[in-house]
Amino acid sequence: MNLIDRFANFNRLTNEHPLIKFCFALIAVVISLVSESILVYLAIFFIMTLLLIFKAKIPIIDYIKYTFISKYFLVISLMALLFQIVEQPTYCLWSLSLCEQKIGITYTSLILVINLFFKALASVSCIYFLVLTTPISDIIFSFKILKFPNLVIEKMLYIYRFVFIISNNAKQIYESMKISGSYKILNSINYLVLNLLFLSKKRFNDFTSSYNLKATSRQFINFEKNYTLCKKNIIYFALLEFLIISIFIIIEF
Repeated sequence: MNLIDRFANFNRLTNEHPLIKFCFALIAVVISLVSESILVYLAIFFIMTLLLIFKAKIPIIDYIKYTFISKYFLVISLMALLFQIVEQPTYCLWSLSLCEQKIGITYTSLILVINLFFKALASVSCIYFLVLTTPISDIIFSFKILKFPNLVIEKMLYIYRFVFIISNNAKQIYESMKISGSYKILNSINYLVLNLLFLSKKRFNDFTSSYNLKATSRQFINFEKNYTLCKKNIIYFALLEFLIISIFIIIEF
């Protein structure tokens, strides 16, 4: 069992009704996408973080690690928006001449990148809240209640499955190369990537073959639990959602 699955199956919020957590995270994501205020983003981020650390009892070190990994890729993506080709360098905060073009950072691009960074920070924290507190079977249960198409559920299961297959394959290849003493950063990258693609393709073919041998219904079986609704927790999450919506309305309007 990988670390994310272990957190999802063994935390203080695991036994809460998944539809409550799903709707709570979904509404918060929508608000973070609609809002244009950094204060709203920070409010959502801190509420989700406090819930995960103090309510769900997710270890703070592991949560920081996952947050850092996502922000690392986010910063790399935002760099493309930060630097722009400008015609008037006098309006740039910083500029550089490259191939007879002026590439620089403008005030507009800087504000855009900062806004997108905090928007993504809030949105990802909502996703982390759902993923780290709700097992995949419970998320599927919520999808079925909300009448999501079976195709969407199947695609989500494919992605969920092969993200961990690829990560496990990469870890195994790296460890084997490290033990054999053949790992060198420059010389082994091609070997690592090629073997990773080969093993992932093989695992995908095996998975597809087993799936094609299923019954003609071609639907994934999901063993549902006997979920119970706790009025106390419904009120608790409703108050937090009301707090987020109130902050959004006060700041935006």
